[in-house]
Amino acid sequence: MVMYNGCIYVPPQFAFQSVHLQEFHNTLIGGYTRIQRTYSHIAAIFFLPNLRKSVMAFVRTCVTCQQVKPFNKHPQGLLQPFTILGKT
Repeated sequence: MVMYNGCIYVPPQFAFQSVHLQEFHNTLIGGYTRIQRTYSHIAAIFFLPNLRKSVMAFVRTCVTCQQVKPFNKHPQGLLQPFTILGKT
């Protein structure tokens, strides 16, 4: 095991990275966490080169996350008729 800044170093050529990304993103307790939370969980234990880019690419291509993506806009409400001015 190689340590870097108190974290376990995982070289980029290992397929071990994809396993870690999947394990930390698809947790049973935490659900499918977003980019920042997945990144912070992995970065606390492991050091991977280009970790943030890897996490972003993995979460953006997660099928489950795409299917349950929240709608972040306010409801539009009902249509209101225009008021016509100058007509009596």
